Amino acid sequence: MIGRLRMLGAAAIVVGAILAGLWWVSPRVEAQAPPPGRVGFVDLQRILAKSQAGVLAREQLEKDKAGMQKQVDNQKGDLDKLRDELEKKGQLLSVEARRDKQEQLERKVRDVRRLVDDLEKELIQKALDRTSWNQSKAARLLGLTRRTLQYRVEKYNIRRPGEPAPAPSPIPPGTGNGEGEADEDDPG
Repeated sequence: MIGRLRMLGAAAIVVGAILAGLWWVSPRVEAQAPPPGRVGFVDLQRILAKSQAGVLAREQLEKDKAGMQKQVDNQKGDLDKLRDELEKKGQLLSVEARRDKQEQLERKVRDVRRLVDDLEKELIQKALDRTSWNQSKAARLLGLTRRTLQYRVEKYNIRRPGEPAPAPSPIPPGTGNGEGEADEDDPG
């Protein structure tokens, strides 16, 4: 044990001597103030908490997605039944009964589309809320590109809490742009 300590002490002296001899080789380093701006540090507990929160948020979002998918699948099953019934029995039904079935099928299709839109809007809103409206992170959570998420946010008119709705367009629809171009509805 004492031999090891003597050896370590001798090694430290040798290293010190070598470093002292190389002082002329190394460039002179002067004490400098840190650059102006932000001084950062790593808070390991915060990183772990955020990653755990991220995992929990993803798990919750997946549960929400699964529940919503189940609703859509149930509606789609009903829609498929109506469609099959219309195809199979449609020739045997009277004109009025067939028209009623067709209208019922069209209503069901609209309802399913509306449900899908509502569920998608709700899912996007939850993802944005969970990521503090960071669209890149929300898109990653949803498995979308950022641009697709932006498109859907615009499509569903999703706004941050407290954000005012967009101002209406100053040019009413159907009045043209005032530069002599014809309206879409105007045949001439």
